Amino acid sequence: MLRRGGRTEKHLNLMDSLGGRVSIYLQTPGEPERVDGLPRRVVEVLDAASAVVVDLAPHALPVLAAARERGRDAWVDLHDYDGDSDFHRPWLEQGTHVFLSSDGLPAWRDFLRARVDAGARLAVCTHGAEGATALTPEDGFLEVEAVPVDDVVDTNGAGDGFFAAFLDAHLRGAQTEEALRAAAGHAARVVRSRDLAPS
Repeated sequence: MLRRGGRTEKHLNLMDSLGGRVSIYLQTPGEPERVDGLPRRVVEVLDAASAVVVDLAPHALPVLAAARERGRDAWVDLHDYDGDSDFHRPWLEQGTHVFLSSDGLPAWRDFLRARVDAGARLAVCTHGAEGATALTPEDGFLEVEAVPVDDVVDTNGAGDGFFAAFLDAHLRGAQTEEALRAAAGHAARVVRSRDLAPS
C-alpha cells in the first residue's frame, strides 16, 4: 500500500552467538496516502486471496479491518508479543490464526487458551529449539519438537519461515499436526542458511 517513491522499512539486527537478537529500526515505512476506504484493487485481491496475512505494521490496519468486515480469516504473527503491548492489540483481537514466540511471554499456554476462547480458529506459539505448540478448538493442544540442527548459521527469519511453511501446508490441505511438522522442518532449513528464504 506504499505509494511509489515511499520509504521501505529497514532495520539492523544485532545477533549474539546463541541466536539472541535485537532489532534496531533504521527507517520506518512511509505513510500511505490517506483515502476513504481501501482502493478497489486491494479489495479485489483481498476477496480473491487463498489466505489473508496481515503484517504487524500500522499501514496494514485497514486491510486487517477490511478482512474481518468481509468475513475473511486473518493470519497474523505477533512475533515477540509480551502480553501487555497496546500496539499489538488490533492484530491480537482480530486475528483468526494467531502466531507468536514464547520469548517474551512466560504464560504462553494461557495466552493460547484465551485466544481460542475469544474465537481464534488457531493459536500457535514457537519456542525456538524447544519446538512449537498449537491450540485449536477441534484438536486441543498439539506439540511438535524442533528439528535438531548442529550447524546453526543464522536464526534470522526462522519464525517467518515457520509461519510461511505452516500456511503453505495448511493451504495444501494438511491437518494442524502435519502443518506443524512442515513448519518445524522449514525453520530448521532457515537457520542452516544465510538466506532468509532457502529453497
